[in-house]
Amino acid sequence: MRRLVTTLSGVCLGLFILAGSLAHAEENFSQQQLKQIIRQEFRPSVKSIAPLLLSLNQLPFPDESGLGRSSLRKTVFKEFPAILARLEYLYPNGTFACLGRDTAFVADLLESFYYIHGIDKRVVRLGASSRTIHGMDSSELREFLVSNGLDLQAAADGSRPYVMIDRTPYTETSQSVLLMKSVFGKLDPDQRERIWTRVNFISSEVGIDIGDLREDQRRRIDQAMLMSFKNGARYPPALRLSSLARVTDVADSEWHNPFGASLVAHPDDGRLTGLPGRTFGQTSHRIAVNRIWEMLHIMQDPVFKEILTEEARRLNFDIWKQLGVGPKSPLEESAPDHLIQSASVGWIQKLKKLISDCERFLR
Repeated sequence: MRRLVTTLSGVCLGLFILAGSLAHAEENFSQQQLKQIIRQEFRPSVKSIAPLLLSLNQLPFPDESGLGRSSLRKTVFKEFPAILARLEYLYPNGTFACLGRDTAFVADLLESFYYIHGIDKRVVRLGASSRTIHGMDSSELREFLVSNGLDLQAAADGSRPYVMIDRTPYTETSQSVLLMKSVFGKLDPDQRERIWTRVNFISSEVGIDIGDLREDQRRRIDQAMLMSFKNGARYPPALRLSSLARVTDVADSEWHNPFGASLVAHPDDGRLTGLPGRTFGQTSHRIAVNRIWEMLHIMQDPVFKEILTEEARRLNFDIWKQLGVGPKSPLEESAPDHLIQSASVGWIQKLKKLISDCERFLR
């Protein structure tokens, strides 16, 4: 019996050392990946870094700030559920296209929510600044949008509305209006009418107000927009969601200077994007990554989900049923592939369990 105990003690010690070695290797690997992320020329999408971030038990860069040390965390809880509920209410299964750098924070929030719930291809980032948009003609702008998810047939039949989002005054020469003109300019009246309420622009500054929506008011919004079509407008009016102003233009989470005039293929997926300007210092990059880590956890927070459920209920719809998911995220349900931690983390957990079993036996 004494020999068995000695042998088991040795096994436990070996497992403990192995677990520690694997944990150290995993930590080093994660740090190497994080260093690669903050050196990227393009601002990373949530999808591209979420698996790594979800494997971490603390802020990726603990010495830098995130949401928790500022009022931004409260803003996310207060404003984002209402924003998301209105977007889903007006544009079920829509593509939300966030224009330029000012909406990078909004794109992070939207991507984080849909990623956590296993929903793909709902958010695109229109990598363009003033120089990019004004450097293209109408056909090039339309090609740019098509490359970034615009499908006029899917919009016309209602299966995939396309909604651009920006902090814009929506004037004749603004980037937002030039993009809308590129979509509607060469369509005949019948074609324009079919997509008039399904290819739209949401601004934080001007337009038909959707911030104070109540249940069953979608028809009223559509009627107001179609009235502009009947009155001869060349493109739809903007919709205004003033709460967007509080989650846009977060300067210290920007990744680079304005996009240039040249279009290039994005290295992640080949879609057209403006060439990023000079990248900012790595401090701002680390803050941005920290905030994404926090967003991914906020989207799983029961308080956040309760607020979102209530915001949707005020509009008389069940957002979870519409999305085809439950309030409980896949991470909490069954940890599907897109949320599973790295293999070494799994082995470390198994080794820890074996060590615990050994200790219980020896006691």
